[in-house]
Amino acid sequence: LDECNSLGAALKTYEQARIDRTARIVAESTEHARLFHFQPHAEFREAFARKDPATDRGLWLYNYNPLTVSLAVAPA
Repeated sequence: LDECNSLGAALKTYEQARIDRTARIVAESTEHARLFHFQPHAEFREAFARKDPATDRGLWLYNYNPLTVSLAVAPA
């Protein structure tokens, strides 16, 4: 963010760096909320098993390191 020439540009760069990941978090959360409304219980278990959230989250959500993400400076 040191390359940004204003606070506005730095905030825009930060926003652009995070928007894809945060959109995915919202989409995944919405999908998981739907899982908990399956009836009967067997249908819920089957849907949850197909999703395998522990493995999926472990790969992209919990291993995220913001210090290693490159930032493309937003145009002024």
